[in-house]
Amino acid sequence: MVFLLLFFVSCEDTEPTIDAEQNMLWGNGVKAWIIQKQMVDGSEIQLDSNQLKYTKNYSSEQTYYDSDGLSGQYAYNASESKLIENITNGGIGTLTYDVLDLTSNSLVIKLISNDTGVLNSEFYYKRKN
Repeated sequence: MVFLLLFFVSCEDTEPTIDAEQNMLWGNGVKAWIIQKQMVDGSEIQLDSNQLKYTKNYSSEQTYYDSDGLSGQYAYNASESKLIENITNGGIGTLTYDVLDLTSNSLVIKLISNDTGVLNSEFYYKRKN
């Protein structure tokens, strides 16, 4: 009887469950987000037409790339509302964001830590695809 109990316990499904919020970040494979506006210290920054084409792309394999050519790995912790991008090219390093809002069509993140010292920026994105 003990053997059967151990067998059933050891055969439990160990597939990680994907949080619905995490799925909103990357969708089915890769999800692209296009910038809508940027706030610095509470004031909106006027973005030009080229800046308004900027996109971030997150995949279900935890890879990241953007329209500036930067790429790397990312981690999203839904319980802490933290997004960490480890940019492996371009000399940027690690960027840490608070996720202020995440729905299937919008992403709002606030830069809280990076290797360049630029902080207090909020970025507003809408789903591109």
